[in-house]
Order: sequence, then C-alpha cells, then structure tokens
Amino acid sequence: MAIDFKKILTISAKEWSEISGKNLRDYDIEGVHCEGIMMSIGEKFSKRVPNEAEIVVGYQYAAATEGASGGFSASVYATGTALIPRKDRG
Repeated sequence: MAIDFKKILTISAKEWSEISGKNLRDYDIEGVHCEGIMMSIGEKFSKRVPNEAEIVVGYQYAAATEGASGGFSASVYATGTALIPRKDRG
C-alpha cells in the first residue's frame, strides 16, 4: 500500500517535530529513493515508502536530461526520509 501523498513533506524532520509536537526519538528513520519519469515519480516514490511509516520528510526530486545523436532521455530522482514509529516506545 502506498503512503498518502499528503504525508510526503518537503519540510525537515525537525520542523515536522516542532509543528506536530512529536519527539523524533520515538521514530526510526529509513531513506527512501527511486528513479523514474516525471509523470509517475510521485506514485512510484509513495509505493516505496515502508507501510509502517507515519510520514515522509525532506522530500526532494531532481531531473536529469541527456541528449544523444539518436534521441533524448530524461530521468527523475526522488528522495526522502520515512519516519517509522518505534514499536518499543509505542
């Protein structure tokens, strides 16, 4: 199951913690990364987020293009940090 797009944020973990009032020590973190094309990068990224994640912070994406004699190609890279509630502190 993919995480809801509303839970993929560009703000930092610290900013999210201050806004939400939650302590970052109560979370494990996991990097989420993917590569794709512009039209599908958001959906592809959201499906790579662990099911247990409460939120993703620090989301960024960048496009890289390459032209060649035979054509043109473009790739998009997305990255973020999933915050997963720790089971031992829950």
